[in-house]
Amino acid sequence: MVKCPYCSFENEFRLLRVWRFRFYDVRMLECPRCGGKFNHYVGVTSRGGRSEFVIRVRPRASGGSR
Repeated sequence: MVKCPYCSFENEFRLLRVWRFRFYDVRMLECPRCGGKFNHYVGVTSRGGRSEFVIRVRPRASGGSR
């Protein structure tokens, strides 16, 4: 079960995007509770080990150019 890295919510998340990065299947998710966005990586290494981790996605700065 995936856990939100911002508020520790553990239920259904809004799926924003899916892609493949090397041997990982990556899903960009949004938490319905706090609105935080994060990437969930899941994959199997070449040695057969399961690898799973979460990376926070920082909000992009809004506004015009300098």
